[in-house]
Order: sequence, then structure tokens, then C-alpha cells
Amino acid sequence: MDDPRIKRNVTSNFPEQIALAISSPTSVWVSWVTGDAQVGSNLTGLDPSSVLSEVWYGKESGKYTSVAKGVSTVYSQLYPFKGLLNYTSGIIHHVRLKGTNSLFITLN
Repeated sequence: MDDPRIKRNVTSNFPEQIALAISSPTSVWVSWVTGDAQVGSNLTGLDPSSVLSEVWYGKESGKYTSVAKGVSTVYSQLYPFKGLLNYTSGIIHHVRLKGTNSLFITLN
């Protein structure tokens, strides 16, 4: 993945593709990706247990007094046909924040 249009400008554990999804009036799902996706024929997938899936949050900016832990996974698309390139994602994290109203958050 050397194309300058998709070149990463951050370290591999820096959160990217951050998404917030309201799941009820008082809860929010936070999702993000860390690590490098891979494309090729001989891939070594990332280990989701090697990093934490947690979100620190609070009601005041810079004062994160609560933490929510979630799950992480890696998606792989492996082709059994010669000439097709396999794909393995970075580590995909999902954490649900409960009892939320107005919050400030940070990802770890």
C-alpha cells in the first residue's frame, strides 16, 4: 500500500476511522480502527488482544473519570484463486457508552 493517496501519516496504533452511533437516548457506540490493513498473498493478521478497546470519558473536557471497555476484531478476506490478492483489516474496535448525555471522550 504505497500509493500516496492512501499513505498513513500517523503511527499504526493511532485511532482512525472513528465513528459514533447513537443506539438509544442514553447510549452511544464508539468504533475505530488501529493498525495497518494488509493486501497481498502471504498475510499475517494483527492480534486484536494486543491492544485495549476502551474509551475514557467524562462530563468536562480533559477530566475523563469513566472508562468503558469493549471488543476488537480483525476482518480477513482470503481468496483460494491464483492471482487474487487477500485482504486483512487493521484492528476494529467497538465500545458502548451507557448513561450518556453530553460527554467528552478520548480513545485508548
